Amino acid sequence: MSLPYSSDAPLEVYATIEAPLFPTEDPDKLIQAMNNILPAKFFKDARTSGTFIVGMAEGIESLTTFKELVKKFQIGPMIRNRLLHSILDNMTTLYMNKQAAFVGKIALLDVNEEPPLGVISFSIVSNDLERVIDWIYRRESK
Repeated sequence: MSLPYSSDAPLEVYATIEAPLFPTEDPDKLIQAMNNILPAKFFKDARTSGTFIVGMAEGIESLTTFKELVKKFQIGPMIRNRLLHSILDNMTTLYMNKQAAFVGKIALLDVNEEPPLGVISFSIVSNDLERVIDWIYRRESK
């Protein structure tokens, strides 16, 4: 998804969160875990690699819960760094531990990490990602 860039353009923000649903998992519990990070509209998506739970949200206000978790757990510098270094065109992606999300925490994973319960993928697409990242966490100037 590519968005035109203009400093005068209204800020467009789209967020997606998804995770594999394993046969032993309760879909409602996985949705609740993901909802702890990004309140969204959730649906099941059957793929050749298995079933996924996917949530989609729109607008910067949809990231408020995520922003509050970043502040609560004082992980702003780490989140900001990961978001900035993960930018590809107009999208940035974080990978999170499912178990942490179940208890309302954010535990980041590297792209190649695969914990036993799987990975939650959290992506933000925007016509001004740096502005969105600043809104999530702005580094204090000295």
